[in-house]
Amino acid sequence: MKRILGCVVSLGILTLIACGDSASDASDNTVPSTGTEGSSPGTPDASATSDASATSDAAGNTDSGATPTCSDGVKNGSEVDVDCGGSCTTKCDDTKSCVAATDCKSGVCTAKKCTPSDCNDNVKNGTETDVDCGGSCTTKCADTKSCTAPADCASGVCTADKCVAPACNDNVKNGTETDVDCGGSCTTKCADTKSCSTGADCASGICDGAPNLTCRLPTTCAELHKLVPAAASGVYTLDPDGAGGNAPFGAYCEMTADGGGWTLAVKADGTQKTFTFSSPLWTTNTLLNTDKADLDTNEAKLQSFNSVAFTQIRIAMTLNGTTNTLVIPAAYSSLVDLFSNEGYVATGLGRGTWKGLLAVSSLQPNCNMEGFSPNPTNNTGWGSVRIGILGNEQEDCNTPDSWLGIGGYGAPCGPFSADVVSVGNVAGCGGDNGDVATAAFGAVFVR
Repeated sequence: MKRILGCVVSLGILTLIACGDSASDASDNTVPSTGTEGSSPGTPDASATSDASATSDAAGNTDSGATPTCSDGVKNGSEVDVDCGGSCTTKCDDTKSCVAATDCKSGVCTAKKCTPSDCNDNVKNGTETDVDCGGSCTTKCADTKSCTAPADCASGVCTADKCVAPACNDNVKNGTETDVDCGGSCTTKCADTKSCSTGADCASGICDGAPNLTCRLPTTCAELHKLVPAAASGVYTLDPDGAGGNAPFGAYCEMTADGGGWTLAVKADGTQKTFTFSSPLWTTNTLLNTDKADLDTNEAKLQSFNSVAFTQIRIAMTLNGTTNTLVIPAAYSSLVDLFSNEGYVATGLGRGTWKGLLAVSSLQPNCNMEGFSPNPTNNTGWGSVRIGILGNEQEDCNTPDSWLGIGGYGAPCGPFSADVVSVGNVAGCGGDNGDVATAAFGAVFVR
């Protein structure tokens, strides 16, 4: 049998099984059954379906027939969005699809969408140096957390890319410190002008009140005693006119005797002529041995003589290891003001009080001119004293031959030269304990 133009022809009898015109045969894509079981005429040619270019699965992945890659511009394979997430090393940008946080650049997958990083999402992302801290976050990282700079750390210290605990020697203000490496729980106290919360933060013991809250020097020993009652006697740096004025200076503060708060101004050795009545040290700004500010036997005139205002003067006289004192009410802007401008200033302590400065003393019975700078004969060689009392055998003060105090001169009636003693007691011509020339060591304090 032969197929001719779509007709089946038998070699014997011509039999037409199926025959179409030539035009329809040329365009017909179907073929008669070959007689295979289960087939039927009109079955589509397999090549008609194999030419389709792509299909999509139920999840929306596009299958081009080629092997999926993470750079083919198509969401395929295990990708959760186009060329990102899943097994791709590229993470998905914000707003792209995701199924897990690991799919997203931000590390945050919310409602199957990548969401922007922030500083409270419990993920280390964005510029953070550790989870939700450091970088652009306002929250600083705690100790042991990762960092790239001190600014990332709550302690302000980043060492080997880790935040470390505050210390009192790390050159950073951190922990309980009130200023860099001082104050708070640090044993080091803060210097003048440094920040503080209380006086305990300051080396000076004084923290200026709000709004300053800075350490400052005491103006006087009296102020120090008031603000820091537990302060011990010793040399302190004082600044009577405050920061920016005259330079601070050292002075001894007596913090227990006679109520405490006394500022030392003068130390005078009665065996020396340094502080006789006529010495310019009493009436000028000239200082002496300012490096000898402690309470010792080195003579000195300290800056406190010129700078510290007061309402009381305290003198101390030491002889053979015994010290006696007395307090004199007097209000002046400074000791140099008192001695250079005022002339004689009387006090009313009484003869017995003055004589009590020494265990054994002698004064003539009359005159008893007492106070600051009694000098009735105007430096003519008779008795005079800067702080003390005069005596005379006559019932006047015209020719005093005895004195007791600090800064004395003159004793023409006795067996002594006029300048034999500058601090202590000199008496001749009828002293109540005979003729004496007792040199003592004197100190002058103000408060």
